Amino acid sequence: MVQKKFILSLIIIGIILLIRLNFEPVSFAETIGLNSGEKKADKVVEKTNNLESVEEQKHSGDPLEKASSSIVHIFTKSQITGESNANGFIVDKNGVLLTSYHVIAGAKEAIVELKNGAEYRVVSVVYYDELSDACILKINATNLPVSFLGDSDDIHYGDKVYFLTDPYNLNSMFSEGSILGIQNNGSTRKIQFSGHISFGHSGSPLLNSQCEVIGIIHTAMFSSRKEKEWQNFNYATAINSIKPHVTTSPLMSLNEFLDKTNMAISYFIKGNAAIERRDFNQALSFYKRVIEINPDYLNAWYELGATYMELGQYQEAIPYFQKVLKLDPNNIFAYYGLGIIYMNLKQYQLAIANLNKTLQIEHNFPETYANLGIIYYSQGQYQKAKDNFQKAKNLLKQEENHDILREIEEYLKKIP
Repeated sequence: MVQKKFILSLIIIGIILLIRLNFEPVSFAETIGLNSGEKKADKVVEKTNNLESVEEQKHSGDPLEKASSSIVHIFTKSQITGESNANGFIVDKNGVLLTSYHVIAGAKEAIVELKNGAEYRVVSVVYYDELSDACILKINATNLPVSFLGDSDDIHYGDKVYFLTDPYNLNSMFSEGSILGIQNNGSTRKIQFSGHISFGHSGSPLLNSQCEVIGIIHTAMFSSRKEKEWQNFNYATAINSIKPHVTTSPLMSLNEFLDKTNMAISYFIKGNAAIERRDFNQALSFYKRVIEINPDYLNAWYELGATYMELGQYQEAIPYFQKVLKLDPNNIFAYYGLGIIYMNLKQYQLAIANLNKTLQIEHNFPETYANLGIIYYSQGQYQKAKDNFQKAKNLLKQEENHDILREIEEYLKKIP
């Protein structure tokens, strides 16, 4: 199960929150409390299948029905996470489908279920990219319904988007959200959008108002201090970065792909287990083994930085967070980690610069405001300190985070 910990540590200069990601391959059934084979109860969330909100005349028939006919379930089995299920969608009638990389990584086998109930084994991998969390798979099937791929460069803030209301039910209606922002991560663009997203949505298509696919949905990436999901903070990989790789020619067999990815994942999970035991030196050893096997394993680079940071070895942590940013230039956690490191080293201008980068990516980040408040307080810039503490308070009140609120109140009492 994915674990995200927010560790509170009080040090000389104030509140420091270290974010531990500890990402593992997601066991979707376990995460939502289902046993294998059970269906989640239907829920109506947000707006459902409102055809007044979509272009009805694109093709004859119901455009959302046409879009949903190409969505598939993907069932995987893994020695690490057990049985899991997520989604994908067909992009070529001859059995080519798109999904998220993490859906298939770590599995020992994968079965695709079509909307009509037919099942096919995944036989090969056409393309994969861990950083964009995208994967193209091939099954031995023909004459399949396909998704229409849109233009993800032609999207704007506030545009309406659509996704399955219940990802565990291929006959589900669609919910409506809207585009909140677009991030450029090198060659990959990420679309941030509003809406209620669960772990099962991974690999599902994000549709525009013409019922064209503009992105591949990721599971919500992190939660609050009380392990609640952060709603309205969802991402999809923009489809234009994946389009050039859609082909029927396989890159490698599924078994070759799994042999390549499973060993790195196994060491990563061992590293996470060592963190649970607070055996940080062993965790470092496991995470370093991961990047020897796969130099682009972003989360292992992050965990190396976070582990050195937790040990108080700040200079050693810096290059690992910097490597994360080379792989993912908009990684909010790496900027935050660097901000906290420079704060501990009393290099306040570098701390402010990195913490402000987190706010450019996500402005509702209370820990950033709290730590900026501490920095400005330490420099005697009391109005800036007060402004940042107030922003942190407003966000933390929504989460009922009383521990940090009390610390902020102590600082506010000291401001002249």
